Amino acid sequence: MGAEGEGGKRELDYEPHVISVEDARSQARGVSSRIFDMMGVDAKATQPGPGISTCSADPNKERMYVVRHPWAIYGVSNSVLKEAMDNLRNSLPGDGWTIVKDGREESKDRQPVIHAENDELQYTLIASWAQGREKPQISVTLTSACIKTPEGENPQGEY
Repeated sequence: MGAEGEGGKRELDYEPHVISVEDARSQARGVSSRIFDMMGVDAKATQPGPGISTCSADPNKERMYVVRHPWAIYGVSNSVLKEAMDNLRNSLPGDGWTIVKDGREESKDRQPVIHAENDELQYTLIASWAQGREKPQISVTLTSACIKTPEGENPQGEY
């Protein structure tokens, strides 16, 4: 993102998509579903829906917002989760994603992590495999760039 503009707003270095909040939530569910399918394993998934938060380029919440959809797969062994990470790593590029990091987190646990971006969809993805736990899982966080509501709509009341 660009530099601070007048009124404390941040200037964006891209043109945000114009989507209603309801349609953006639906889009995020669809993108998450595709990511789950790319993992290609039979695992349980948490069910929280996509949430809406403020966009730094619109601190007055007039028209812009961000969608975040955190979820996880669990209930399977580390070997199944390894397969899921491998499948994700191999499938993302063919679905319009660019892997920008494939390695280990900078945390004490050094968990395997994949960071990817999809410029067309304007989403980022972080998939982090907590393998050292009694109950291993892969946590996924899907986050949109700033989105603009259609003219006459605003995201207030959706946060």
